[in-house]
Amino acid sequence: MIGSEESSPGHIVQDEGDRLLVGAFPTSSINPAVPERRAEEFVEMYGKGGKTNCQYSPNVLHDRWKKLVFNACLNPICAITGLDDGRLRLADGALDGLVRPAMREIVAAAKAVCGVELAEDVVEETIHVDPLESYLKPSMQQDLEKVRLVDGVFELRCCSTDSFRATSSNSRTYWASH
Repeated sequence: MIGSEESSPGHIVQDEGDRLLVGAFPTSSINPAVPERRAEEFVEMYGKGGKTNCQYSPNVLHDRWKKLVFNACLNPICAITGLDDGRLRLADGALDGLVRPAMREIVAAAKAVCGVELAEDVVEETIHVDPLESYLKPSMQQDLEKVRLVDGVFELRCCSTDSFRATSSNSRTYWASH
């Protein structure tokens, strides 16, 4: 997770440190010790530069769903409305009408599809992860503002359908029950 923006064409400002969680996704065809060992080796190599916070995560599936709470909700909502995360939080009805319901859907999908239990406070923690007065624009909003519509639409579709694809390919019919 890297906090950065393109302040002008070709000029990138990275105002947060590089934080990377690495882990192995469960698979039935490989002994789990092999990908876990490889992930730990990668963390060691990547961190040797001393400029990153790279950590091994034993539960990367949980981490992915937790990140989707932000990426599948705040990212597209900010892009569509044109409001950065601070102004979105200040907009009358936006949190209760758009953001919280969308985030609760991702939390429910994580549990229904993968059995991933996210913390009870994950929605509020995600909403308030950045200081209100930072007025940060998620990457999708930045892309749309740069008139990179093709990239923005592609990312919007990918973030939104990533969790949907997981649920629709699962034998349990999650969406039909909601």
